[in-house]
Amino acid sequence: MHLPHASKKLISKGESPSQQRRAPSVKVAGVARRTACWRPIAFHIVLAMAAAVVHGASPAPSATHADQASGSFQNPGVYSQIVGNLRFEWIPTREVGFQILPDGKVKIVAPLTQRSSDGKNECRRFIYDHSHNRLSRPDADALFGDGLALPVGNYGFNILWIKAATYDEVLAGGWTLTNNPDTYRSNSARPDYFYLSIVPITSAPAAPSAIQEVVIPYDLQRVSWLPHYQLLPYDLNLPDGRGFGITRMLMDIPLEQVYRKVTQIQYMYGFLDPVPMGQKWKVLRAYKGEENEALIKNAAIDKSFGYLSQMDEDFGALGEKEHLSRAQTVLKGIYGRLEKEKGVTSPNQTRMYDDYFTDLGGYSNSENFRFDFKADRMIAGLASEEAARKRAGGKDECNYFRQGAYTYRNWMQGGYLDSFERIPEGLRVYNEIYNFEKRFMAAPDRKVAKMGWTNAEGVNSNMYRAGTDWRLHFPDGDILRSSEVAWPFHMMLNESFWTLLLGNDYYLWHSSVPMVSDIAHFGDSWAAGAGKTRWQPTGGAITDYDPKNPAQPQRTKSPKGQFPTHPHLGESGAFTGAWLVSQLTTASERLSKTIEYCPFTYKVNGGSAQAGYFNSDKPASGSLGNAKLSRPGIANYGQANIVKSYEAKKPICLYTEGADGAALIYHNVYGGLAEVNEVTVHTPLGDHTFQVAGNSLHIFYIK
Repeated sequence: MHLPHASKKLISKGESPSQQRRAPSVKVAGVARRTACWRPIAFHIVLAMAAAVVHGASPAPSATHADQASGSFQNPGVYSQIVGNLRFEWIPTREVGFQILPDGKVKIVAPLTQRSSDGKNECRRFIYDHSHNRLSRPDADALFGDGLALPVGNYGFNILWIKAATYDEVLAGGWTLTNNPDTYRSNSARPDYFYLSIVPITSAPAAPSAIQEVVIPYDLQRVSWLPHYQLLPYDLNLPDGRGFGITRMLMDIPLEQVYRKVTQIQYMYGFLDPVPMGQKWKVLRAYKGEENEALIKNAAIDKSFGYLSQMDEDFGALGEKEHLSRAQTVLKGIYGRLEKEKGVTSPNQTRMYDDYFTDLGGYSNSENFRFDFKADRMIAGLASEEAARKRAGGKDECNYFRQGAYTYRNWMQGGYLDSFERIPEGLRVYNEIYNFEKRFMAAPDRKVAKMGWTNAEGVNSNMYRAGTDWRLHFPDGDILRSSEVAWPFHMMLNESFWTLLLGNDYYLWHSSVPMVSDIAHFGDSWAAGAGKTRWQPTGGAITDYDPKNPAQPQRTKSPKGQFPTHPHLGESGAFTGAWLVSQLTTASERLSKTIEYCPFTYKVNGGSAQAGYFNSDKPASGSLGNAKLSRPGIANYGQANIVKSYEAKKPICLYTEGADGAALIYHNVYGGLAEVNEVTVHTPLGDHTFQVAGNSLHIFYIK
């Protein structure tokens, strides 16, 4: 089955909420001590460098995945440079870019300050990694100075331009500095998110060892404007009970090719009509004049169809006073049809999930580490089923149980990341593990899904709604367009991985604007307030783009869609998180017996051994007498290791085991960019030591 032209049968109700609520972009003036134009820089290429400098001390890649080359995918619109056996690719912004030095070190080229959005104040730069964690002083000084040797991988950086003196002041002053409509324009400028990947052009299989890293295919790790996982040869095979659903896809490739990468596609395109219902999902909407009976009657009916909802917000916008209860009535009615027509006897036999606004109505038990974090209270929330069923703060039982939603639907964990203000300083991974565990302690017999988006919506940050000026690179210069902030590869990888490891389904919502992979079909940004498309020839000044000028890139229209207006590496990151879970399930089953915190110690850059947990190298046990994580069908009350690990800024280290063997999962969220961790773990299969470089997620098979 091939995709028809996008113009033929597109359902046009695919706007995400941000397309309706984004504020106009604000043009920021360049800094006084800097030339008005950002010049793409030409670099010398050196054909030899020591692999150890770039790889740090990380182990050689797994033989299973290491023999694929990184050069087969043609990657349009990015900057690229070869140094030795390494391919450097990057996507800069108007004001911020990279310089690759002859020895392979990486520099960031950026001004020290920017003027605030209203031009009144000077705003300092504050730089963060893909987890919104502030860079260490040595890493930042090297990147802005003589360069830093980075390990192979994908890097997402962001600079916040804030009228503040310290990182702590930025963290404490989010409302005033970035969101308050009366103050943010004087206190901040538009954020810059910029991306770099470093991958080997050729690689050799690793030597056999007791533990072997599961290496992400190098092509997947490359930064790209495209959701390039859809073009690459890596397919997704998840077990029953887990799913990865998307909305955005390339319209110039066969539909069956996309379905090899995902389990479901949002039912927003007419060409999906003949596709079985179990391979689709939908954010249910309500429009003027639609009654409950019609919404229930017209719903798709299939146990595997993914039901999510925006009806609460829709009913509220239509003036419905009881908008939340009305949305729940519709979901309950659809579940009633599933019972009657499909023989369903429990919500966990379905993908009947939730409306993303129900948290505001007290239906959620999730906690937010960003606001009023108290370790003792968080630990108390995991002490028993009764405690886990309470709302944030432990005040009373949440409405999921009090209002009977438990009887007709599953749960949904919030997945919109919004802005730095909501997910600062590396807390997100810890917070989400906590919330998944709390969900399953409250109801181990219900499924949990997450619906996310790969762009910053900025509900809690007006600064983020202004977006970023991206540089789409051509041989003779750059097209500049303003569009939404695109989340980094590893940020979205973490969202997907932990959802599918500990939960059931991960869904990516987005607009249904059709995309194609040919850069010749680039268009103007359709994001609200985007402004004009501009052009900057190499070494020249920025001007308005003129499609009639033969000296500028010539574009053509395709009936199938346009080249993306912002980088889509977050979409590929989310796929990669799902792919990693598949490596622990269908590729080699290593989860069914246990997922548990394991005893470990670690050394940083050859220093002394540190305890893996708050005050011990051993995790605390829960009601099951072990440190198993709560997940579908398993509730281990009192096991709250994630709370103290977050409080002490400790790495996360898990041992898993299944029918095909065991595995280790290690993630030092607060590690440095090139920091080397030597980790010694104590497992039922014996002690093992391994090394990792950097602060991204790592998975190892125990042979």
